[in-house]
Amino acid sequence: MLISNILMDWVVPLFPVYQGDMMLSCICMSVFSGIGYALIYMRDTSTGGADFVLMAIHKAKPHISVGKIIIVMDFIIVIIGGILMRGNIDKIIYGLIGTYILSFVVDKLMYGVDAGKLALIVTEKGPQIAAKIDELSQRGATLIKAEGSYTGREKEVLMCACNNKEMHTIQEAVKKVDSSAFLVIMESNEVRGKGFKPH
Repeated sequence: MLISNILMDWVVPLFPVYQGDMMLSCICMSVFSGIGYALIYMRDTSTGGADFVLMAIHKAKPHISVGKIIIVMDFIIVIIGGILMRGNIDKIIYGLIGTYILSFVVDKLMYGVDAGKLALIVTEKGPQIAAKIDELSQRGATLIKAEGSYTGREKEVLMCACNNKEMHTIQEAVKKVDSSAFLVIMESNEVRGKGFKPH
């Protein structure tokens, strides 16, 4: 009881309640909460609350990012809470915005801020496209020998990792050398290695 009184009388007044813009407080709360949650989840632990459900889902479905699970769970909680409590619609919207920002921050910290793109290029002009990519973006590519299942012709698959800004340059490089090339662009959560984040 004594400790509780000390906290209420001396510590709490040091941190006054924020009375400013609601959106600014929503953003700040979400960012700082996201950082805290990410640090906890990266240690394979939890806060002892609904995180148990979250981590159980993630263990069963490891291909789904923690942030995506958070956003689904919290969206459901905020909407149900808003309906049951008949709360202010503005506060429900703030809650949804905060949940989105929090989940984004968690994923960025857990899976790397160096997220980017991965291009798979199926072509018969692999070395030429690789040279053009290197010329325009200074990115290397990995050549994989392949064979077309329909035509039976020998082809090459270029695998090229890059950041989001460089993908347009790589698309232009492919178009200039082989306009008939088959190009697949995928999201990559994190890229490690030479030219990217070290191992």
